[in-house]
Amino acid sequence: MKPYKKGSWLVATEELIYHDRALEILLDKRLSQIDFDSTKDLAEQLNALPGGYILEITKTIQVYPQCCGGLENIIEWKEASKYLKNEETTLWIGHPWLMVSAIDEEHLRLRRTAEYNEPEELVILELKRSNLRSAIVDAEKKLSEFQQVLLLILKKIVPNQAEEAVQLLVYG
Repeated sequence: MKPYKKGSWLVATEELIYHDRALEILLDKRLSQIDFDSTKDLAEQLNALPGGYILEITKTIQVYPQCCGGLENIIEWKEASKYLKNEETTLWIGHPWLMVSAIDEEHLRLRRTAEYNEPEELVILELKRSNLRSAIVDAEKKLSEFQQVLLLILKKIVPNQAEEAVQLLVYG
């Protein structure tokens, strides 16, 4: 599979869809750790797939998912696209996280945070709210296609819990 860019561990969902055998192996391995006969709910044993969403502001400025980011972070991006206050609030895409604030009704500001006593670099990105919303719509379409492929594979692996497993793998 081809990573997003050289040296990255991130792979586009389209890559995973086109390499469904690799995705099946990944899911089989992930689900092998689950005790389906346990008294525990599946939700207690299975969480969202790691990764997230890469926001390309320009060809040279991208915002990557961070450590502990996951596919469920689409919800965070949607909330950020609606945020109207000029006070910063957390945009959780893993840590270190981002802070988001409104510049005006049409523009948002993203600020990267520092963690673990790192010196804080003041990295501020500004973007049009409409561009972010368009990117979210595109990401949700791709995510929906990905969920359909996940469902087909999971019906082979865990037929009775495939739909629940898809929701947990995508949204935690």
